[in-house]
Amino acid sequence: MILKYDKMVAINREKNKKKVQVVKKQLQIMLENEEPITVRAIARATGFSNSFFYRNEEVRNAWCEAKRKQYRPCNGIDMIKSIEAEDKIIDLNITITRLEMKLEKMELYQKELIAENNRLKEELKKFYE
Repeated sequence: MILKYDKMVAINREKNKKKVQVVKKQLQIMLENEEPITVRAIARATGFSNSFFYRNEEVRNAWCEAKRKQYRPCNGIDMIKSIEAEDKIIDLNITITRLEMKLEKMELYQKELIAENNRLKEELKKFYE
């Protein structure tokens, strides 16, 4: 009985993996053809139920990522906001890099101080012996 259950679970997982691959391929096709990416459109194209796209986390993430890739600012204000956001991201990445470099320097300085502290402890130890 357990073997049959395990085998059914394995078969279902394999079917699910194949369905995910079909959805991902369809999303890529829709992106290339610049078709609107909606659950209804994907469901129609793949033949899977709408609930499959919401229940399966991997499919939902792929769908959200495809929608994000498809989004393009369409008016001047959106384009300006998009450019400003990209500039902000660049500035933040520069700040992160600077802080990481500063952290590395501090960690190196800390190691030097620990070594100096240990050396001084040894000297004190020898002095009091």
